[in-house]
Amino acid sequence: MLYVFYNEVDSNQCAPLVLKDLDNPKVRIVPAGMELFSFKNKIARILLWIGFALRVPLLFNFSKSFLQTVKGMNKDDKALIFGSGICISSRIAFPFCKICKAQKKYRWIWDTILNEEDESWLLDLKKYFEVWTFDRCDAKRYGLKYKNTVCACPKNCSTAEGSDFDCDVYFVGADRGRYDLLNSLYEDFTKEGLLCKFLVIKDDKSPKTEKKLKLLPRPISLEENFNNVLRARAVLDISTEGQNGLTQRTLEGLFRVRKIISSNPYVMEEKIFNEKNIFVLGQRPLSDLPTFIRSELAPFDPGPYTINEWIEEFL
Repeated sequence: MLYVFYNEVDSNQCAPLVLKDLDNPKVRIVPAGMELFSFKNKIARILLWIGFALRVPLLFNFSKSFLQTVKGMNKDDKALIFGSGICISSRIAFPFCKICKAQKKYRWIWDTILNEEDESWLLDLKKYFEVWTFDRCDAKRYGLKYKNTVCACPKNCSTAEGSDFDCDVYFVGADRGRYDLLNSLYEDFTKEGLLCKFLVIKDDKSPKTEKKLKLLPRPISLEENFNNVLRARAVLDISTEGQNGLTQRTLEGLFRVRKIISSNPYVMEEKIFNEKNIFVLGQRPLSDLPTFIRSELAPFDPGPYTINEWIEEFL
């Protein structure tokens, strides 16, 4: 049996959305947001540090039901810590691995390693888990195993049609230092005769003075975002600095039968890449965009990016 532990209280909700589609009798899904991804309180943080220093596996960060699940595993079972976030503290990983009898313990990272703090977390993780990542460059740089990203697949992904388009290019996302680039692309796309809808969420990296694009004070709902995708001909995906892994935005667009405009050249290494479906900025002239957007989407196989095929490699 493969036990998949995930953070059910993760703010972006990617893991719960993906795992709800999982249908495999060899897999058991275990919510672990409060057990593995955070401390119960400040006292727990301090005591777990003491236990870790003394090499004593203190278990009070784990709920009774969580402990029963983990202690019920045997050596032939496997454990997969699934989802976003690099940081699982050694103070939590140490007691978990002491009581988890499974010989195979995996950690799949759904985030890019960006700085020295992330590297420090990674070194800790590698002491306890076989670490996998969605980022090809991080896999090569840090000696990790690569496993592509995964996405919740809408039931009508093969037949979705947009008869009521309200824009040619759609973007939504936090600023994260991308405002100037997004503003420039907005102007460039508009010059090509494209109607753009860019929803940039204000954050701590946003400029004080806005240009053409207006900043939104808060994120939109997932439902509103998916509706916006269905009313757009193409979805714009702009990677944050240092990110090379395939994003959810790319798959969410393709699964809803929408063209993708991407700033990530590494998307060309993915099985799902087809230049008829994905326009990589810097690889083709912008003057090609109008024709690209209005052409038909080429058939593609979403299978490797859906959870039921994705999970097979860990079984």
